[in-house]
Amino acid sequence: MLLIGNVGVFDLRMIGLARGIPMRALHRLVPWGIGGYALNVLLSLMAVAGFNVLVFYRFVWARVAAADAGEDAPRGAKIAGAVSLTCWVGVIVCGRLITYYRPPYHWCFWC
Repeated sequence: MLLIGNVGVFDLRMIGLARGIPMRALHRLVPWGIGGYALNVLLSLMAVAGFNVLVFYRFVWARVAAADAGEDAPRGAKIAGAVSLTCWVGVIVCGRLITYYRPPYHWCFWC
Protein backbone atom coordinates (compact mmCIF):
# COMPACT_ATOMS: atom_id res chain seq x y z
CA MET A 1 0.00 0.00 0.00
CA LEU A 2 2.90 2.35 0.60
CA LEU A 3 3.96 2.01 -3.00
CA ILE A 4 0.74 1.59 -4.94
CA GLY A 5 -1.30 3.89 -2.72
CA ASN A 6 1.08 6.82 -3.06
CA VAL A 7 1.97 6.32 -6.68
CA GLY A 8 -1.65 5.64 -7.60
CA VAL A 9 -3.01 8.79 -5.95
CA PHE A 10 -0.22 10.92 -7.43
CA ASP A 11 -0.77 9.43 -10.90
CA LEU A 12 -4.53 9.93 -10.69
CA ARG A 13 -3.95 13.58 -9.85
CA MET A 14 -1.55 13.94 -12.76
CA ILE A 15 -4.09 12.56 -15.24
CA GLY A 16 -6.65 15.10 -14.09
CA LEU A 17 -8.63 13.66 -11.17
CA ALA A 18 -8.91 15.46 -7.80
CA ARG A 19 -7.80 18.80 -9.21
CA GLY A 20 -8.53 20.45 -5.88
CA ILE A 21 -5.49 18.75 -4.30
CA PRO A 22 -2.22 20.61 -4.96
CA MET A 23 0.48 18.52 -6.67
CA ARG A 24 3.02 19.67 -4.06
CA ALA A 25 0.89 18.25 -1.24
CA LEU A 26 0.73 14.84 -2.91
CA HIS A 27 4.40 14.96 -3.77
CA ARG A 28 5.24 15.08 -0.06
CA LEU A 29 4.02 11.48 0.12
CA VAL A 30 6.50 10.27 -2.51
CA PRO A 31 9.20 9.33 0.07
CA TRP A 32 6.69 6.91 1.62
CA GLY A 33 6.13 5.41 -1.81
CA ILE A 34 9.88 5.03 -2.29
CA GLY A 35 10.05 3.25 1.07
CA GLY A 36 7.29 0.90 -0.07
CA TYR A 37 9.19 0.25 -3.28
CA ALA A 38 12.36 -0.58 -1.35
CA LEU A 39 10.43 -2.96 0.88
CA ASN A 40 8.96 -4.72 -2.15
CA VAL A 41 12.38 -5.04 -3.73
CA LEU A 42 13.79 -6.60 -0.57
CA LEU A 43 10.93 -9.07 -0.30
CA SER A 44 11.39 -9.93 -3.96
CA LEU A 45 14.90 -11.24 -3.41
CA MET A 46 13.60 -14.77 -2.82
CA ALA A 47 11.69 -14.70 -6.11
CA VAL A 48 14.71 -13.41 -8.01
CA ALA A 49 16.91 -16.10 -6.45
CA GLY A 50 14.42 -18.80 -7.47
CA PHE A 51 14.17 -17.47 -11.03
CA ASN A 52 17.96 -17.32 -11.18
CA VAL A 53 18.16 -21.06 -10.39
CA LEU A 54 15.69 -21.87 -13.15
CA VAL A 55 17.58 -19.81 -15.72
CA PHE A 56 20.90 -21.27 -14.59
CA TYR A 57 19.82 -24.90 -14.99
CA ARG A 58 17.99 -24.24 -18.24
CA PHE A 59 20.68 -22.27 -20.06
CA VAL A 60 24.04 -22.48 -18.27
CA TRP A 61 24.45 -25.74 -16.35
CA ALA A 62 25.44 -27.90 -19.36
CA ARG A 63 28.46 -25.68 -20.09
CA VAL A 64 29.42 -25.58 -16.42
CA ALA A 65 29.21 -29.38 -16.13
CA ALA A 66 31.42 -29.78 -19.21
CA ALA A 67 34.19 -27.56 -17.83
CA ASP A 68 37.36 -29.29 -16.66
CA ALA A 69 39.31 -28.56 -13.51
CA GLY A 70 41.27 -25.35 -13.87
CA GLU A 71 38.96 -23.97 -16.55
CA ASP A 72 37.23 -20.69 -15.97
CA ALA A 73 33.46 -20.81 -15.58
CA PRO A 74 31.40 -19.45 -18.48
CA ARG A 75 30.27 -15.84 -18.26
CA GLY A 76 26.64 -16.87 -17.73
CA ALA A 77 27.67 -18.97 -14.72
CA LYS A 78 29.57 -16.05 -13.23
CA ILE A 79 26.54 -13.81 -13.65
CA ALA A 80 24.23 -16.44 -12.15
CA GLY A 81 26.61 -16.88 -9.20
CA ALA A 82 26.80 -13.14 -8.58
CA VAL A 83 23.01 -12.77 -8.74
CA SER A 84 22.56 -15.74 -6.42
CA LEU A 85 25.05 -14.48 -3.83
CA THR A 86 23.57 -11.00 -3.91
CA CYS A 87 20.02 -12.29 -3.44
CA TRP A 88 20.85 -14.70 -0.63
CA VAL A 89 22.98 -12.20 1.26
CA GLY A 90 20.09 -9.74 0.91
CA VAL A 91 17.62 -12.33 2.20
CA ILE A 92 19.83 -13.05 5.21
CA VAL A 93 20.40 -9.38 6.00
CA CYS A 94 16.71 -8.54 5.66
CA GLY A 95 15.76 -11.54 7.76
CA ARG A 96 18.12 -10.46 10.52
CA LEU A 97 16.99 -6.83 10.38
CA ILE A 98 13.29 -7.70 10.59
CA THR A 99 13.64 -8.24 14.34
CA TYR A 100 14.65 -4.60 14.76
CA TYR A 101 11.60 -3.25 12.95
CA ARG A 102 9.13 -1.81 15.40
CA PRO A 103 6.09 0.06 14.10
CA PRO A 104 5.62 3.48 15.71
CA TYR A 105 2.20 2.39 17.03
CA HIS A 106 0.57 -0.72 18.43
CA TRP A 107 -1.68 -2.86 16.30
CA CYS A 108 -4.04 -3.52 19.19
CA PHE A 109 -5.39 -1.20 21.86
CA TRP A 110 -4.76 -3.61 24.77
CA CYS A 111 -1.04 -4.19 23.99
